[in-house]
Amino acid sequence: MLIIAVIKCIKCAIKKDINEFYLFKGKLNGRTCKICRKQIAKKKYRNNKKQLFLKKISVVKHCNKCNEKKKIVFFVKHLNSIDGYTQRCKICINAQRRQRYGKLKKAEIKLINRKNKKYNGSKEAYEKGRGR
Repeated sequence: MLIIAVIKCIKCAIKKDINEFYLFKGKLNGRTCKICRKQIAKKKYRNNKKQLFLKKISVVKHCNKCNEKKKIVFFVKHLNSIDGYTQRCKICINAQRRQRYGKLKKAEIKLINRKNKKYNGSKEAYEKGRGR
């Protein structure tokens, strides 16, 4: 004898087959159907994304190089730092890189460009070419 279980979803108030609900260890996991659960998850994701964006805009951080307070958007993400961002702003980092690149001799620049062209800028190809 085949027994078909029909359960009413709390969110959409429609009676649906038990296959329309998520199961956890063979038992019913909540009283909302799969479709309603996905919609709830999307709403939560959108709300969290908006809150994070608003939080990023409002947070101010101090740059150690130029000694200015700037919005957190002007800093590069850095996982090892305490707050998750670099100590210097993007403008200061780029200025230092330009200065360092300007000091290189033309021969060194050609050598770097040749290596990048040979190995297509990938670390795996570089290591493979060196025999490691």
